[in-house]
Amino acid sequence: MGGSPTINTAIGLLKKYHIDADPQLLVASKLRYFDDIKHKGDIIPTTFTLLQQQKALNKRIAIGTGCYRHHALEILATLGILPLVDIVVTANDVKRHKPFPDTFLQAANLLNLPSSACVVFEDTELGYQAAHAASMDCYLVENGMITELRSFKR
Repeated sequence: MGGSPTINTAIGLLKKYHIDADPQLLVASKLRYFDDIKHKGDIIPTTFTLLQQQKALNKRIAIGTGCYRHHALEILATLGILPLVDIVVTANDVKRHKPFPDTFLQAANLLNLPSSACVVFEDTELGYQAAHAASMDCYLVENGMITELRSFKR
């Protein structure tokens, strides 16, 4: 369920394994452990280089993530990505999360761009579905490499 907010993942796991528990308790537990982790992620060199190149060309750049805002900003700042982006849209900013298009549509709106002018780089199937639903072309990122362009047929 990569790309999905923690609450959606918790609900999905509880349903999948037929566990009768409060998903909010699972979320709270996960967040406590996650907050204690010092190293929360790594740069994907291929996409980071592309990000730097596009920023040098004055392209407007947004990140749309299923992370909660405080985690997303912490990770992006720690990795040196935050200064390269104009907009960050998180799980806190939309009601409907990936695979719904709301995250990417909100990013496009905040960038003052039509969705047709946006290109998404995604490493999850939910994210690809959201990009497609937003009428945006989407490059897949698998194992640190940009592997495929899935073009939205206009």
